[in-house]
Amino acid sequence: FEGKNPQQIIMRVLQGNEGEKIDESITPPTLQQLLKQCWSSSDDRPSAKEVFNALKGLSQKELNSFSRPI
Repeated sequence: FEGKNPQQIIMRVLQGNEGEKIDESITPPTLQQLLKQCWSSSDDRPSAKEVFNALKGLSQKELNSFSRPI
Protein backbone atom coordinates (compact mmCIF):
# COMPACT_ATOMS: atom_id res chain seq x y z
CA PHE A 1 0.00 0.00 0.00
CA GLU A 2 2.90 2.27 -0.77
CA GLY A 3 1.84 5.89 -1.13
CA LYS A 4 -1.59 5.32 0.47
CA ASN A 5 -2.74 7.03 3.65
CA PRO A 6 -4.35 4.98 6.45
CA GLN A 7 -7.90 5.87 5.37
CA GLN A 8 -7.24 4.71 1.81
CA ILE A 9 -5.81 1.43 3.08
CA ILE A 10 -8.80 0.84 5.35
CA MET A 11 -11.22 1.46 2.48
CA ARG A 12 -9.35 -0.92 0.16
CA VAL A 13 -9.36 -3.65 2.80
CA LEU A 14 -13.06 -3.15 3.61
CA GLN A 15 -13.89 -3.34 -0.10
CA GLY A 16 -12.13 -6.68 -0.32
CA ASN A 17 -9.09 -5.48 -2.22
CA GLU A 18 -6.01 -7.44 -1.33
CA GLY A 19 -2.56 -5.98 -1.00
CA GLU A 20 -0.52 -4.62 -3.84
CA LYS A 21 -0.05 -6.90 -6.82
CA ILE A 22 2.86 -9.27 -6.46
CA ASP A 23 5.63 -8.85 -9.00
CA GLU A 24 6.18 -12.53 -9.70
CA SER A 25 9.35 -11.82 -11.66
CA ILE A 26 11.22 -10.69 -8.52
CA THR A 27 9.29 -12.27 -5.64
CA PRO A 28 10.38 -15.76 -4.56
CA PRO A 29 7.56 -18.34 -4.93
CA THR A 30 7.65 -19.13 -1.20
CA LEU A 31 7.06 -15.48 -0.35
CA GLN A 32 4.34 -15.16 -3.02
CA GLN A 33 2.44 -18.02 -1.39
CA LEU A 34 2.83 -16.52 2.09
CA LEU A 35 1.55 -13.12 0.93
CA LYS A 36 -1.48 -14.71 -0.73
CA GLN A 37 -2.25 -16.66 2.45
CA CYS A 38 -2.00 -13.49 4.55
CA TRP A 39 -4.35 -11.60 2.20
CA SER A 40 -6.92 -14.38 2.22
CA SER A 41 -10.38 -13.36 3.39
CA SER A 42 -10.97 -16.78 4.92
CA ASP A 43 -10.34 -17.62 8.55
CA ASP A 44 -7.41 -19.87 7.72
CA ARG A 45 -4.92 -17.02 7.38
CA PRO A 46 -1.62 -17.73 9.12
CA SER A 47 -1.06 -16.42 12.63
CA ALA A 48 1.70 -13.92 13.35
CA LYS A 49 3.81 -16.76 14.73
CA GLU A 50 3.29 -18.81 11.55
CA VAL A 51 4.26 -15.80 9.41
CA PHE A 52 7.36 -15.26 11.53
CA ASN A 53 8.38 -18.90 11.20
CA ALA A 54 7.74 -18.89 7.45
CA LEU A 55 9.87 -15.76 6.99
CA LYS A 56 12.57 -17.20 9.22
CA GLY A 57 12.54 -20.32 7.04
CA LEU A 58 13.19 -18.46 3.79
CA SER A 59 16.60 -19.31 2.43
CA GLN A 60 19.24 -16.61 2.17
CA LYS A 61 19.22 -17.14 -1.61
CA GLU A 62 15.47 -16.36 -1.72
CA LEU A 63 15.94 -13.27 0.42
CA ASN A 64 18.85 -12.03 -1.70
CA SER A 65 16.81 -12.45 -4.89
CA PHE A 66 14.05 -10.23 -3.54
CA SER A 67 15.24 -6.75 -4.47
CA ARG A 68 12.18 -4.69 -3.50
CA PRO A 69 11.36 -3.74 0.14
CA ILE A 70 8.25 -5.34 1.58
